[in-house]
Amino acid sequence: PPVPCSPPAPAGYLVPPSLQSSVPSHRILLYSHDGYGLGHTAINMKVANELARRLPQAAIVLLSSAMTAHAHELAPNIDYVRLPTVTKEDLYLDLPLTGTTPAAFKGFYRLREALVLETVNGFAPDLFWVDDNPCGIGRDLARALACLRSADPPVALVFGTKEVSDHPQVIQRNWRHDGSYHTLDEIYDRILIYGDPHFFDSLTHFSLGPAAIAKTRYCGFLMRDEPIVPAEQIRARLGLAERSQPLLVVTTGGGADGGQLVRATLQALRNPALAGAAAFIVTGPWLPADERAQLTQLAHGLPDVTLMPYTNELMSYLNAADLVITMGGLTVYETLKLGTRMLLVPRVRPWAEQLLRSERLVELGLASMLLPSELSGAELARMASALLAEPAPTAAFDYDGVRAVGDELLRLMEHVRGG
Repeated sequence: PPVPCSPPAPAGYLVPPSLQSSVPSHRILLYSHDGYGLGHTAINMKVANELARRLPQAAIVLLSSAMTAHAHELAPNIDYVRLPTVTKEDLYLDLPLTGTTPAAFKGFYRLREALVLETVNGFAPDLFWVDDNPCGIGRDLARALACLRSADPPVALVFGTKEVSDHPQVIQRNWRHDGSYHTLDEIYDRILIYGDPHFFDSLTHFSLGPAAIAKTRYCGFLMRDEPIVPAEQIRARLGLAERSQPLLVVTTGGGADGGQLVRATLQALRNPALAGAAAFIVTGPWLPADERAQLTQLAHGLPDVTLMPYTNELMSYLNAADLVITMGGLTVYETLKLGTRMLLVPRVRPWAEQLLRSERLVELGLASMLLPSELSGAELARMASALLAEPAPTAAFDYDGVRAVGDELLRLMEHVRGG
């Protein structure tokens, strides 16, 4: 149950008159639980940068466990608070319980909950935007949300989610268990879906009730806000003289479980079916060091192959590619918008998000899919060679999600502040 908390401080609280002119016009707090992959970090950064651009006098704070936040260029009015990371949960298992903390909040979740509450109380946001988990991970947002719902002046509360998450029965079981459906119905002012209803019926997928549906908006897919280097310059950078030389771009997101795909790609490049093909492979920053060393050795002797753990110019490489090989994360929408062929090798467990997204893209004729259980160098070479001979797909979806999310957040914030 919710417990009493300090009310958010009003704007200008304890600020000397001589500094009043520098008080932020808005205070915006954005939460993302994720520290495993890169998708939610990218979502956080896209939304934060859009708000920073449109509200240069606002104070924007990211509340995140992402370990790559420092790698992103932040606007001057953006800062972040690091929460303990999901993948390091075991470090906190022996923390003691308090008299008011139920067993579910032991250790890792209890510490995150405390940091969230302190940040909410200390920062006193006008807008609190939550990505992916309505109650946070392990319900680490539940008490903060209850506090903010009863705050005076009122705070705009927004939940945002990708168009697909996991098998519907898994989502529904988890959301019933942790109180997410109640939170969506009663706590949030707005629910935003980063997707296009013509691509995926997210309302049915998440089994939202009438109260939640009434405040839900589809916003379109979220694209990276980065300049695209012309394809000719990218190919020249990679030392590819001939335009006819096929370029494969391989990306595995965070990379923690991407080694199998990279290994199969390197094996495929030795297959006669892909003779002469070049590859730019982004292994991901979380690929284990020993596996990275093995893959680097496997790539030795392959001409025109570049391995990198991370790049801030991924859109440019996707644009220059003749074929993108990826796991089915959010990169697929950027690839779709650019009109590049795709071969998907989705993660199938412990979450089915990539599999469901890949199956839908195959159903629409926009990509081909190879399951991890079928993955081999020979099969990858065969499918890649066939795809390179086919025309690139075109997909007329809504790709203006970043602007639409910004519109919704600003409109809602002004409504709540003025109402």
